[in-house]
Amino acid sequence: MLAGGGSLVTGAEAPFIGPGHAHILQVERRFWLHGHSYDGTDRGRSKLAILLLTRDQDGWPVVGRAERQALR
Repeated sequence: MLAGGGSLVTGAEAPFIGPGHAHILQVERRFWLHGHSYDGTDRGRSKLAILLLTRDQDGWPVVGRAERQALR
């Protein structure tokens, strides 16, 4: 990555900004990427994103659509 390589796995998706604290969790035979982001439509409250993590035919990670819940 220092030489310009690498690929973005996930990033900000409006209205969710500032994604961070990514972690991978394995439940049985499925993998999940979870982390938080800030909701620009909810006064910047932190939301938890839980995303299904799969791999494409070349073995690269593919992140599914976010399901976000408020952290209370």
